[in-house]
Amino acid sequence: MEAWISRKGCHTQDHPLIVIPCLLISQITSIERPSPLHQHGIEPILKGQDVIIQTQAAPERVSTLAISVLQKLYTSSTQCQAVILVPTQIAKNIQEVILALGKFMTIQCHVCVGGIGGTSIREDSDRLRRGCHIVVGTLGRVLDMVNRGILKPDSIKMLAMDEGMLSRSFMDLVRDFYQQLPPSVQLIFLSGSFYSNKAMAVATNLVRDPIRVTVKKEESPVKSIKQFYAAVEEEADKLDRLCSLCQTNTITQAVIFCNTRAKIEWLAENLTARKLTVSAIHRGIEEAERDVLMNQFRSGLSRFLIATDLLGCGFDVQHVSLVINYDLPPRTESYTRRSGLQGRFGQKGVTLNFVTNEDKPMLKEIEQFHSIQILEMPMNMLDLV
Repeated sequence: MEAWISRKGCHTQDHPLIVIPCLLISQITSIERPSPLHQHGIEPILKGQDVIIQTQAAPERVSTLAISVLQKLYTSSTQCQAVILVPTQIAKNIQEVILALGKFMTIQCHVCVGGIGGTSIREDSDRLRRGCHIVVGTLGRVLDMVNRGILKPDSIKMLAMDEGMLSRSFMDLVRDFYQQLPPSVQLIFLSGSFYSNKAMAVATNLVRDPIRVTVKKEESPVKSIKQFYAAVEEEADKLDRLCSLCQTNTITQAVIFCNTRAKIEWLAENLTARKLTVSAIHRGIEEAERDVLMNQFRSGLSRFLIATDLLGCGFDVQHVSLVINYDLPPRTESYTRRSGLQGRFGQKGVTLNFVTNEDKPMLKEIEQFHSIQILEMPMNMLDLV
C-alpha cells in the first residue's frame, strides 16, 4: 500500500484520492496508513451522503468523523455548521481530537454537556453566542440550547450521532431536534455494535439513501497486534507476574485493564507500594479528575494506566505499545476495544493476557471470534514492545 499521507492529500492504490488540506495532514502524526474505515468512510461523507458507520474501533470512528467534518467546514463563518451528539464521557475526547487535527484551521469547537463535571447553561450560552463551528454534546443540553434560541439550527449542515442517542428513551428528543434542522442536513450515525439492530433501525428511518460502512471482524485492528498469554495458576499469582514485568526498564508505558473498580483500586495501591508510578481511572471518578489522570499518563508522569473498559470508549491514548489484560474482558467485543488502543492507524503493538484455568474458555472464545491465535508469552516478548 502506498503512503497515505502526502503533500497533495491521501490516497491508496485501491481507493480514490481523498483531498485533505496539507496543514491538517501535518497534524496527523500518528497515522501511518489508512485503516479500512478511513479508506471507505471518509469519501462518502465528503460527498455529502448520509452515512452509517459500524466498527468496534472507537478511535477510528472518532478520527474518521473528525477528518470529514473538518474538511467540510467554512471557517470564514462563525455559525455552527456541525453538531455531534454523544454520551457525556466521550464528548470532551472528541473535541480534543477535532482541535488537534484542526490546529491550524482556526476551528472553534465547544463541548456542551450537563451533569456533574459538565458545562453550565450560562457557559454554553456565552460560548455559542460568540460563535462556534462545531458543537459536541449530549442531546438534552444541545436541544435546550436550541429551544432557548441560543443555538441556531438553520446553519447546521451536518448532524452526527452515536448509537447511544438512538435508544428508546431518547427517541422523542431526537425527533424534536431533527425536525428543527434544515431538510438538507447530512446525517452520520456511529455504531460500535454488530449485534443490536434496534439503533440501526431508527437510523435508517431518518437517513436518505445511506452509505453503510462496516468494518468486518477480519479487518479489526487486533490483526496488526501481537497477542500473547501468560498462564498463572491462581488469581493471586497475577500480581507477582505483573510486578516482575513492570520492574524491567524495557516497558516505558503500558495500559492495564481490570474488570471492576475494586480491582483497579486494589491493583493501583499494590503497584504504588512497589514504587511504580500509576494512574487509575474508572466511572466512579469524576470527569475532571479523569482528565487530570489521563494527562499525567499522556505526558509520561505515570508509567502505567489502570482502567476499566471505560478507556476503550473513545479515550485517546497515543503511542501505547503494550496493553495488559490483568482480567480478560467479560465480552469478546471488549477485547477489540482494548487492543484497538494500540492497533489503530496501522500501528503495531503487543497485548498480553493473564490467564488462569478458569479463563481458558474465554481465551478460546476470543481466538475464535477474531480468527487469531494467542500464543504463550515468549521469553523475548519485551523486545517486541
